[in-house]
Amino acid sequence: MKIQRKLIRDIFYIAILFFMFTLFISKKYIIDPLTTFEMKMVHDRVNRLEIYIDRKCKLLFDIAQDYAKWDDTYNFVETKNDEYIKNNFSYEGIFDKNEVNFLFILDKKGDILYERYHHSNYYDELINKTIKIRILPTIKDYISTIRSDTVGIQAIDKTPIILVIQNIQNSKVSALSNGYFIIGKYINREEIKNINNELAINIASIDVVNSINNSLEINNNYIFSSKTFFDIFKKPSITFKVKFKRIFYTETIKNLKLFFLLSLILIISSILIFIKRLKASVLDKILLIKNTINKISETSNLNLRIPITKEDDEISELSIDINSMLNKLEKTSKRLKESLDDIYYLAYHDNLTQLPNRLKAIRYIEDLINVQRPFHVILLDIDNFKNINDMYGHDLGDAVLKYLSKKLQNNIRKNKFLARIGGDEFLIIVENLRSDFQIQNIVNDIINLLSKPLLIKSDKLYIEASIGIAEFPKDGSTLQSLLKNVEIAMYESKKKKLKYQYFNSALNERALTNLTLSNKLKQCIENNEFIIFYQPIYSLKENKVCGAEALVRLNLDNKIIPPSQFIPIARELGLLPDIDNLVLANSIKQCKIWIDSGMKDFSISINTSFRQIINENFIDFVKNTITKFNVPPQDVTLEITEEEALEDLELVTEILSRVKELNVNIAIDDFGTGYSSLNYITRLPVDILKIDKSLISNINDKKNIEIIKAILSMANSLKLSVIVEGVESEEQLNILRGLNVEKIQGYLIDKPLCKEEFETKYLKGC
Repeated sequence: MKIQRKLIRDIFYIAILFFMFTLFISKKYIIDPLTTFEMKMVHDRVNRLEIYIDRKCKLLFDIAQDYAKWDDTYNFVETKNDEYIKNNFSYEGIFDKNEVNFLFILDKKGDILYERYHHSNYYDELINKTIKIRILPTIKDYISTIRSDTVGIQAIDKTPIILVIQNIQNSKVSALSNGYFIIGKYINREEIKNINNELAINIASIDVVNSINNSLEINNNYIFSSKTFFDIFKKPSITFKVKFKRIFYTETIKNLKLFFLLSLILIISSILIFIKRLKASVLDKILLIKNTINKISETSNLNLRIPITKEDDEISELSIDINSMLNKLEKTSKRLKESLDDIYYLAYHDNLTQLPNRLKAIRYIEDLINVQRPFHVILLDIDNFKNINDMYGHDLGDAVLKYLSKKLQNNIRKNKFLARIGGDEFLIIVENLRSDFQIQNIVNDIINLLSKPLLIKSDKLYIEASIGIAEFPKDGSTLQSLLKNVEIAMYESKKKKLKYQYFNSALNERALTNLTLSNKLKQCIENNEFIIFYQPIYSLKENKVCGAEALVRLNLDNKIIPPSQFIPIARELGLLPDIDNLVLANSIKQCKIWIDSGMKDFSISINTSFRQIINENFIDFVKNTITKFNVPPQDVTLEITEEEALEDLELVTEILSRVKELNVNIAIDDFGTGYSSLNYITRLPVDILKIDKSLISNINDKKNIEIIKAILSMANSLKLSVIVEGVESEEQLNILRGLNVEKIQGYLIDKPLCKEEFETKYLKGC
């Protein structure tokens, strides 16, 4: 049925494209030209209206001109004789025939000499009653400013009025005007109706305006076109809006809709017929093939065959080919079944020890998890197995693995599962334990087994192993979490050289932290995310802080990480020299800032490592850093521990001697922890001895006091300065004062401080 859906979808898309194309063609070649034609018709109607109004205006203008430029009218203004009125303004005259609604004859001042009104309906009569009040101010304003003959459209209560103003003059061309002849005609409702009938237009509205509005508005049913006419001052006064009903457009749209509906019905009918024939001739046959193959897949019955129809088509040929293929598969499957057990065994067992492999162990654990059956997982890893392979060869290493696997198998009883999941890793799964001591007994048995030497070719070979233990579901509710946690426990056992280690949440947290640090440490170096704390060094003779030791911390995700946590990881990753160089540069820079801020006789002590100082660029780095920040070399002390110094005494002595040439001070940190201290100290170019806090913590011990005295005596004879670390109590301080110790460092003075705190506490005092 997927083919049917795809075909319907494709036909649907084609139909949409067809309709969109047809719609585009209809719009471009039918609707748009039709709209243009209708707009032209509207424009023609507006032009006819404009011509009609202009013709009316001209007719009234000419009538008024005939009277205004007549000597009798001129004489009437002078003499005001009644005969002129009787003879020229009787009813049924030219003014009434042209439906002039009012007539005024004004003198030069604008006063009325004669007025006459005509109305054809009640509405005209109402306007006539107020026309003198409403129109005369406009006329007087005009004749007082402009005075020329004019005609325009005025508006009173949305009624257009054709207003004509003519200067009254006699036949003498040079004669001056002695008054004004004014006529006006209302374009009332009857007139509008006549205009609509005569011009075959439809005036929708008449609006009083003060700006030109010749706009065109179009909707689906009508087109509105506006025409603005001007008053006697030649300003926009009134707008006629002509409405044109879009009969052609609406009929065309109706026919197009009908066309699209009929097309849609035709397309749907065609699709249904096509799909029906397609289903009968193709899809049903394909479905029959699919169902037969699915049934073969479900039942593994290769005797089933696809029914063959008599129709001669491609699908029938395909069915024949599939049946032929099934015949061959049936023969092949018989041969495959014969070797299936061998394949299964190879897939789930270790080829060397014949124990279940990692895949089998995973399946076994997943089955136990699915039924929620409690069990323990024991992961055993042979320590230093690589050394066995390197020393005795891989053949002997394989023999050890086979021998050990047999020993473990013999030790494994009911409800226990043993698998080799890696090179030298074995996994033991124990079920149905009633108490914790039972798992302990099993682990003890394994330890006892490993404590006995393995007899390999008459030789005794002692091996050790690290064991991790995890419990389901307490230590992991999923396969991944359980295997990860038992591996964490095993590595903890190996790291601490324990026989075994149970998993706990603290191990997981530490492992996650170490993993995070391993992944981010290099990035932290690049982003300079390390911060430096400074612990004051106090001079007992001068009673003031005379220096500070720079101690690095890691600021990771707004959390301060101590060096004990990240330094071992940095050492393993080979990143420790980069961190040490970063601390050295930043500490010297900070020392310069404090010296410039007023700290006098102040020095900075910076820890170094063996890996850092043996770098060929180390001495140049120290020299360039001191030069860059312009710090006196004697204010810089480089510290190295006894352990680091003794890693290669000859090489360290050579490098520190070259550093000493820069006038930098050299200090031995953690001094006094080894009995060899007095032997090597004379060989190193040392300026300062820092006595380890382990001697201070038990300073009441006479032995420790004697050691401190010996160190002080030796330092005095060698002209070395001494700093005692780890001073935390007044009692310790008093004893050290009695021994004439020069400088101290420890929590009694202050803890390591960030630079801001150090500045606040000690900058002003130095």
